[in-house]
Amino acid sequence: MNELTDLELCKRVADIEGVDVEYSEEFNALFRVKVQHGLSATHYNPLTNKALLFDLMVKYKHLLDMDDCFMYVKDSMIPRAILECIVEANQ
Repeated sequence: MNELTDLELCKRVADIEGVDVEYSEEFNALFRVKVQHGLSATHYNPLTNKALLFDLMVKYKHLLDMDDCFMYVKDSMIPRAILECIVEANQ
């Protein structure tokens, strides 16, 4: 799964979550599109957004506890490993 770029990984997670995201070439980033009192967009990146990553960890805890997702990773790679497990389990 390491062949996915950070952007591709975040897009896959957004697809799994049913989150409507759009890619911005200007910022080279994904943005969540929300329709609440008009149209607004917020940055969508569970690799850098700790609150979003935590919500995903809680939601997919049963997947992250599975033996086939067990791995040793450096601290800096933990967010990516968590997202990779979520994507791998939802293929």
